[in-house]
Order: sequence, then C-alpha cells, then structure tokens
Amino acid sequence: KINTLDILLLVDDLEIKSNRLLCKKKGERKMKKSFKLLALIISMFTFSTCVKADQINVAKIGDKEYATLDEAIQDAASGSVIELLSDTTTVGMNLNKDITIQSNGEEKYTITFTDKGIALWGTNLTFKNVEVIMNDIGSTPYTAEWNWVTICGNGNASLVLDGTNMIMDNKNTSGKHAIYFTGNNILELKNEANLTITNYGEDALEWDGGDGGYNVNLVNSNYISDHNRSGFTGTFVVKAENSNIDVINSTGNGSNGSHFEFINSFVNFNNNNAHGLSAGNLTINNSTVTSDGNGANEVFDAYDFVQPRYVYDRL
Repeated sequence: KINTLDILLLVDDLEIKSNRLLCKKKGERKMKKSFKLLALIISMFTFSTCVKADQINVAKIGDKEYATLDEAIQDAASGSVIELLSDTTTVGMNLNKDITIQSNGEEKYTITFTDKGIALWGTNLTFKNVEVIMNDIGSTPYTAEWNWVTICGNGNASLVLDGTNMIMDNKNTSGKHAIYFTGNNILELKNEANLTITNYGEDALEWDGGDGGYNVNLVNSNYISDHNRSGFTGTFVVKAENSNIDVINSTGNGSNGSHFEFINSFVNFNNNNAHGLSAGNLTINNSTVTSDGNGANEVFDAYDFVQPRYVYDRL
C-alpha cells in the first residue's frame, strides 16, 4: 500500500533524476523510463483513492443505505426497521423512537458496542436475528444521570430480543448495573433468544423500587446471570415458558422478591452468596427448579419456606 508521503518522496526523487538526465543526451532513454514509472505510480495512487471512496455500507432503511449503523439510527423515523448488511459497531443508542434492528437475510450479523450502552425513553427497541456484544460498557449515552448502568429504560420502555444473542460482560468496570427499569417496562426474549449477563458488581436486572409493572417474558429462550450481585432485584413479574433460567454465583441474592411462573422450563438458582430463589409468588408447572449451594435460604416465597439443599421439582 502506498501512502501520500511515499508518493511525494518518489515524485521528488524522480524529478531530481529527470533533471540530471536532461543534461545528458545519452540518458534520454532512461528519462523516458523514469517518466513512465512516475505515471504508473500516480495511476496507482489515483486507483487507491477511488477504492477508499467506494465505502461499503453496513445498514439500510428501505432502499436507502448507510455507512454506519449510528447514521441509520439517527435518520430513522419511529417504527423504522433497520436492516444490517454486515457486522458493525455503535458508539451507543439514545432512543426516543421505536426501532427494530435486524439482519438482512439468513446470516446473523454482529453489533458491537464500543463506548456507551442503551437509553430508552419510553420507547421499544427490538433486536431481531442479530448478535449483540456489550463488553465493559458501564454507562448509557445519557451520562448526566444514567452513567452507572449499561441499559436503562424509563416509563413504558421495552427491550425485545427476538432470535438474538446478547452478551453483557463487565469484568473490567466496577460498580455498574446491567439492566435497570423505572416502571411499566418489558424485557422480552423469544424465538431462541439468549441473554447472558456476567461479572457486574451490581445487579443483572433491577427495578427502581416503584410499584409499576416490571415484566420479564421468556418463550423458548435462555437467561443467564453469572457472577453478578443478583440475577433479579426487585418485584419483577417473570414468566418463562419452554425456557431456561440460570442464576448462579451471585455475590448477593440470586433473586429478591420477584413473582415467578415457570412453565415447561428448567430453572437453576445455585451457588449464590445469600438467598437462592427468593420470590413473592412462585408458580411451577411441569418444570424443574433447582436451588442448591446458596449461602442462605434455598427457596423462599410468600407461601413456602424451604431450608437449604432443597430441590423443587414438580412434573
């Protein structure tokens, strides 16, 4: 690859050589060769510039394509569907409009967050058939307040993972929360979606302490909380159908008072430092629920109190 400085040095060198050759009649043939070489180098430089100008687009809305995902998000109207054309990155998403981001075709493209996470201002964000990587992202783009959490949604916001694999790992950033909701929110996983949250010093999924609806719905999907302070903190209404939930190795409670309904599912609350499965209402239908190796109560709900090393299995 030839850069601009190389071109200038080569041209300067050829000019010196050409001037010398002009003084020598016998060197006319050499001079012609030098000018041919100069023309070749200039043509190579021009071709390289043209290739750079022909940039590959990574997303589109309708028929309009964009060089970056962030440009597409900025240009999108509420309700837009952004189709990915390749793997891409984002500096973060600060959304006051409903958006769906999905892969174009059968290949599942990857979105890597490089700086900030996601702020949802009463809006819906759907990731469909994509891979989402959020490693060591400790703040939303709204740094005035939500600078301690990766994903935050205020009233009526929702996050949907549809056939999507989202990985949130925070091993190199201390004192951060993963997902935080403030009221009447929905976290939905469906169609073999996977949400994996690991190594957060604070909670994987947390509410703000209000009495509004905080809902987590899983259908044919998987939720993993591993080595966070807690897997569920606050009073969420959690419904899992044909799904897997693993809350393991928490530095605090596995859960803390959410209402759980498990249908045809496999659930593990194991090796948490304090309580394992701490619930408000606990409904188990044709599911296997295991709570073992926890530092305090294995299973605790409003109607049942179970001592350590209890495996709750109703088939």
